[in-house]
Parts: sequence; structure tokens; C-alpha cells
Amino acid sequence: MWRPTLQQSILMLQEGQWSSGRVGRRACPVTTLLSMEQSRGLMARAIAQSGAALHTLPDEPGRTVGRRLAERLGVEPTRAALALVEPAVVARAVRELVEDVQGTPDPVRWESLALTLTPFAPSVDGEVPAAHPLDAIRSGAGASVPLLTGWNRDEARFFMVASGAIDAVDDAALRHGARGYGLPDGGLEVYRRNRPGASPGDVLAAILGDWMFAVPAIRVAEARADPAVTRFVRDGDPGWGAHRPDDRRVGVLVDGVREETDPAGAERRAWDGVC
Repeated sequence: MWRPTLQQSILMLQEGQWSSGRVGRRACPVTTLLSMEQSRGLMARAIAQSGAALHTLPDEPGRTVGRRLAERLGVEPTRAALALVEPAVVARAVRELVEDVQGTPDPVRWESLALTLTPFAPSVDGEVPAAHPLDAIRSGAGASVPLLTGWNRDEARFFMVASGAIDAVDDAALRHGARGYGLPDGGLEVYRRNRPGASPGDVLAAILGDWMFAVPAIRVAEARADPAVTRFVRDGDPGWGAHRPDDRRVGVLVDGVREETDPAGAERRAWDGVC
């Protein structure tokens, strides 16, 4: 089975060419690549949209995913066995496995993946990557690459509305889900207060979206605190100032772009010390 090299992986992420280099996007792959020593010099600029380097796949859930994927393919859960399967067949099995996790998030079958709904994510093995991506970024990895990062406000609804799960959430499930993501009871109340009249499913969708997409992007921005973002593609200005822990300016894209400082700050602070 063909497996891309690191350089080929970056080429697969590239969306177009500007000035002397290329821009990669897709948050988790991009920020993970930025965190790796092997990627040095291979990216000129990067856009990390929807999530970032915070979440990885722990060892046991990763092994569960490997076993389930191998079962679908009818092979042993080993690298050698998977390498003999045609890439198109693997891709189809991967898609079906993702649909299974997201459509029927059974904690007995999928363990912690029933909360994350993301069966495929970086798994730190000490080599590729050598360290947790966020730890590496905090230590300066990828600091020379200008980075533009962000998320969509209601992104988790893509998972919960399509599957119908949003309508199945009651108050007990909301509390259980919030605790599963590590959000303390006080944080849950912040989300409730900010959404008067919202259903438990709506509140849980907001919590899931922040845990999966918003907070990771914020943590990467905090780790870098890099003014180079304002010298982004073609030395252009994206329309707002750089995000720093002491000056949390962001660009909000609705009908055009407007600069805001720390929107939904109370909800952001609810995750401090959690992730």
C-alpha cells in the first residue's frame, strides 16, 4: 500500500502558491507537521482551520481504531497486513468507520471516541511525532512559519445535527458530556447563561465545538504569540491584529471581516486548566 512521505503529505495539503512558498491548511495535520523537526523548511506559510494541535489519540483508543479498521478489511491489525490492501479499499473502510463512530457513538464499543467523535488523529509514538504537537510548538517548533488559525463558531453542529444526536440530549446527558470533556460545573453554567432558551443539545454542541475546534486553535495562538501573522500571504494583512495572551484580537468573518477582542471570553476562560 502506498504511504506518502512527509514531503508528499505537505504537498497533498497545499492549496495554492504565493510568493516563494506554499500555504498548507487543515488544522490538525498542518499544526502537527509544523511541530515536527522533519518538516523544517518544507512550509512557507500555513492556515490551520478548525482545530489545531491540542488533541491527540491516546494509545488504547488508537489500538481500538486499528483493530476495528482491520476487522472491516478482513486482515490482521498489523502494518504489514494493512500494507497489502489497496488504498481505495482502505479509504472506503476508513470513511465507514468514521461514519460508524459519529452516527452511533457507543461508549462501550468506542470508549473515549464516543465523546471526541474523531477516530483518526495524531498518535504520539516518540518518533512521528516525537512529542505532543502543542508541547513542541510551545518549545518553538515551527515558529518561523507564519500561521493563520481559526474555527467556525457552530462547527460541532455538523456532527450532532446530521446524526440526530442533538435532539437526543437531555439535561443528564448534557452534564455527563460536559464532564466528559473536562468542563467543570461552573463552566457549564457559563454556557447555559450565554444561551437562554437553548436546548441541552444546543448547549452541548457549543461545548463540543469549543473543546474540539476553538480551544485548540487558541492554545496554538497562545503558544506562538507570533506577530508574523500580520505579514501573511504576500506580506498582506488579514485585516486584524495578531492574537496574543495579553491582547486577544481576532477576526470575525460574517459579512466581511471585523476585529474583536476576546469574543466569548467567559467561555474561553472556562477551559483554563482543562485543556
